[in-house]
Amino acid sequence: MIMEGSPQNKRIMSDMKPVARKAALPVAKKTKTVPKHIEEPEPAVTPVVTATRHFLPLQPSSRGAAAERRAGTSAPRRGGCVIPFLILVCALALTLAIGGLWNHAKVTIVRQSFSGAVDTTVNLSQVRVSGTVRLATATRTFTADQVVPKSGTQGVNASASGTVRFYNSGSSVEKVSIGTVLVSSKSLNYMTQKAVSVPAEKKGVPGHADVTITSETDGSQFNSAPDDFTFSGVSFPQVSVHSLTPIAGGSSSADSVADPSLIASASASVVGMLPDASVLAGRMARELPNTVIVLPVSFPSSAPTVSVDPHYPDGVHVIASETISILLADRAGFARALGDTLSVPQSTQLTLDDFAGLTVTTNALASSSVPPTALQVRVTGNAQLYGLVGSDGLAEKLTGQSKSAVSGVLSKIAEIKSFSIRLTPFWRRTLPSNPLDISVEVR
Repeated sequence: MIMEGSPQNKRIMSDMKPVARKAALPVAKKTKTVPKHIEEPEPAVTPVVTATRHFLPLQPSSRGAAAERRAGTSAPRRGGCVIPFLILVCALALTLAIGGLWNHAKVTIVRQSFSGAVDTTVNLSQVRVSGTVRLATATRTFTADQVVPKSGTQGVNASASGTVRFYNSGSSVEKVSIGTVLVSSKSLNYMTQKAVSVPAEKKGVPGHADVTITSETDGSQFNSAPDDFTFSGVSFPQVSVHSLTPIAGGSSSADSVADPSLIASASASVVGMLPDASVLAGRMARELPNTVIVLPVSFPSSAPTVSVDPHYPDGVHVIASETISILLADRAGFARALGDTLSVPQSTQLTLDDFAGLTVTTNALASSSVPPTALQVRVTGNAQLYGLVGSDGLAEKLTGQSKSAVSGVLSKIAEIKSFSIRLTPFWRRTLPSNPLDISVEVR
């Protein structure tokens, strides 16, 4: 490329100028040839700078659009507003459908609370007596077992025997004859070995008497841990029977025998398997209905006992058992007894969640191994009582009612301090017709 202003360019221009002058004369015949190796100069290229611009679509005026339609040159109109409208309609329909299927209500109730210092005596009785709180006893026997491999069989036949105690909660002495048949929880029959007179109840403590019983026939199937018994053929409504020791000693020719040292080791092992008495009592308490409350008083529990059952297919069955008893009181009645001390109106139903902050003492159980039929306890400390609001069955009563109607009902209950009702979805105004879709929380 030959650049403007270069020596070659000047030479070419100087050669071209005379030619141009000579060519202008009509008589000129001579021409000057341009060397072949010299190229024609390329035109100068001006750089082009581009810029990107964004334009909004021009909206034709109504007059111009009308002219285009008359001329038939306007572009066909698009359904730009129809699609968003259809999406909105579908979304609304889907929301309504989901709302109809997903219908839920949550009712939260805050109870009235009453607190204060108390120092009072509460009388409890298993019999409904005016001025007392209902008392009850829960008893359960927990067991742990292990099988010791047998080393052979024995051919000695013997009956099982043990000691039972009769408890008399009546007001008169009960006489039990010799040979009276007692039936265990496993429907096995035993007979008393002597006649016995059971004293009447005195100052709320049942009278009691002990007697030996034996199985009606031989066999190890009559061996058992401490158990409850009922009378057969005779009736003593005020007398209950419970064995104090395992029923043992029964055997037959098919019984298994095992190494005595292994049986002794298994006996110690199964006793160690039993949890602490307080743990067992707590397990019982968790299974009780909410209408009763466990009294925090120490009640003597029987020591673990071990029985050996040789009438077992694979060996000798070693069983450890422990009987736990806990004292229960009517929860609402005990709360009312404390509420009277705090001057809570009688019309307000009360409940006691637990004995936190309270100390409960009694001396009646110190030397007794028999569950009492009456008890007197002293309660001191800071009591925290609440209005009794039963959540059981409340959801069934609220089904299908409007939110305003439910609010009117709850606001009239004196035991309720405040409440809230939340419906899902938010636009609903009535509670679900299915009680399973209504959750009630009482705080």
